[in-house]
Order: sequence, then C-alpha cells, then structure tokens
Amino acid sequence: MTIYKRFTMILAVIAIGFCAWALVQPEPEFEVAMRQSRVPQDQIIEVLRNAPEGIFSLNEEYEKLLAEKKIEEIVVPQDVIEQDVITETTIEEKIIPQSYKGINLSDEEFEEFCRMVEAEVTGDSPIDFPVDCTELHIWWAKLRTARVILNRVASNEFPNDLHSVLYEKGQFAPISDGRYYKVTVTDMTRDACRAALDASQHDDVPDALYFRMGKWRGNVAQRGFIKTDKLGISYYSQI
Repeated sequence: MTIYKRFTMILAVIAIGFCAWALVQPEPEFEVAMRQSRVPQDQIIEVLRNAPEGIFSLNEEYEKLLAEKKIEEIVVPQDVIEQDVITETTIEEKIIPQSYKGINLSDEEFEEFCRMVEAEVTGDSPIDFPVDCTELHIWWAKLRTARVILNRVASNEFPNDLHSVLYEKGQFAPISDGRYYKVTVTDMTRDACRAALDASQHDDVPDALYFRMGKWRGNVAQRGFIKTDKLGISYYSQI
C-alpha cells in the first residue's frame, strides 16, 4: 500500500469520526426553540432581533448563529409584524352598562316590557298628542313610562318581577282593554326601553311609581306629584 493510499484512509477515518461526534452533540438552544415552535421562524427571528437587551435569553444564541452565517437575517414587512406579534394591548376591555336598580330582564320579559310601553304611549293609546309634540317628546314619554314600570319591579309595594307587575289586577289599562295584545312594537319604543334599563340614562321622574293622563285632584296632586310632560302625562311617586 502506497503512502498516498494510507494518508487517504487516515483522512477518511478522521472525517467519519468527526461526523459521528457532530451527530451526538445537542442542538443549540435557539435552533431547538425554532424547530419546536409553531410560530413562523421569520417572526421569531424578527422579535428576537428587535428585543431590548436582556429581555430574551436567546438573544446571544441568535447573534452567534447570525455571525457564523448558520442562519440568514430575515426582514419581515412592518405590516406583518403589526398584525401577528402579540402585544399587551391586544385585548380591549369592554364596558358593560350597569343595569337600572339591578334589574335584568330575559328576552321574553323585555318583549312584554316593550309591548306595555308601546300600548301606553302611542300604539292606539288614548293620548291626544299636542300639535307641537315632536318625536323627541314621545321618546322621553316612553322612557319615563318604562322607568315607572321598572321602579315598581324594584319597589316593595309591588310584585318583584316584571310579568307580575304588568298583570297586577287594576294597574295597567292596556291589559284590561286589550291594547297590550294588539300593538306592534316600534324601534323607538325598543330604544327607549333599552335606555330605561341602562343605569347611566338620566330621567326627570326619579322614583315615580304612577302615571296617568292629566292630573289627579285634591291631596294626591300635592302629595306625590312630580311633573306633567309635553304629552300631558303626569307622574307621581305616591298616591
């Protein structure tokens, strides 16, 4: 065997040994993270590249691999970064309106609520609207009427659920004369009823428990009268 062949064999053995040694070495931490992560590698690289010093322990690994040309520096378009990188402001707080006097209605109760307000104000009601009455006046009358109903639900003087309040004998004329069952609820009425259920909505008939067209006479007018609105509906806290 010539010297050249012996030298070639020695080099081959050394090369095989080096390859075997390389195979048993653990992967660098950064490469393991990139291989196992479900996040696209280009995004990982971009986040690490832009991170403040000390935030990520993998910064040094990334810089080392980059310097050794084992990975290529990838520049991700800014619009992609803005869409895909999670920030602390990703989740927005949603403000939920506080319910008026803690009253929460089911969908079925809300429909009953709207139907009664519609029957009492518009919806074949006996109210003769003044000529100069506007939709805003009507909306406020609906809101006040709705608040009277809710005030009754919250009061110890009346039943504590909406259905029982509406159907209490001798209290709401639309039940006895049938108007309640015939009306078509308008969007304006639904809007006024939703507003009435929101505690942040102001009204000018606080704690009113009664309403009627015109005014009661005698002591009643002095004892519990709050106001008479543009439609001629009077509101009372007691009678």
